[in-house]
Amino acid sequence: MINTVIDISHWQKILDLNKIKQAGIIGIIHKATQGMGNTDNKFLQRKPDIIDAGFLFGSYHFLGSNGKKEAERYIDLVEPKENELIMLDTEAQNLTTRQNIIESEAFVTRVFELTGRYPVWYIGNFLLEQYDSFASYEGMALLNCPLFIARYSNKEPTVPAPFKTWTLWQYTQDGVVDGITTVDRDKFNGNLEGLLKLWNAGDRAEAFNGVNIEVVEAPDNA
Repeated sequence: MINTVIDISHWQKILDLNKIKQAGIIGIIHKATQGMGNTDNKFLQRKPDIIDAGFLFGSYHFLGSNGKKEAERYIDLVEPKENELIMLDTEAQNLTTRQNIIESEAFVTRVFELTGRYPVWYIGNFLLEQYDSFASYEGMALLNCPLFIARYSNKEPTVPAPFKTWTLWQYTQDGVVDGITTVDRDKFNGNLEGLLKLWNAGDRAEAFNGVNIEVVEAPDNA
């Protein structure tokens, strides 16, 4: 397990990208869009800066209530290259659990149609555990998405069937990293090689030689 990814939005103030890299961060996932009407006002400005600084770059969409249309808007704005992570952020709002599932499914299905790949799916552990009828959803597109689970704890996320494992774990929203204000920190369930594969950036391994990547052991009380 490695602790080398952060996810950000306009709320974070980037002070020095080089210091962020020196702190052991190699992947940055930036909010791009929300619903049908909101675009993060720092995204388009920061995207080329983050890429030019040598980070693995990703973006995410915060789900509203029209998954298909929002997927089209998100992909149109982001124009993701093959080595840029794409992600759906599903959170508890004014939707029922069933509506959340339906719109998330619509989003990831449309993203696959547009890009040929499934996005990472970010969801809080408490919300994912409410999907107690997931076993009846065999065949859903969501099951093809790497799971990015938010659980602010020293315990690993729990993964309900039929999902097999988690891929990324947002373990704190109060992370301290040189070069940026307080930020979400995320552990990857694997090594650098696996992270690069997730990003479809296996050819970039040498770019991170010398980066102080924090390797962490799985907790005993998972």
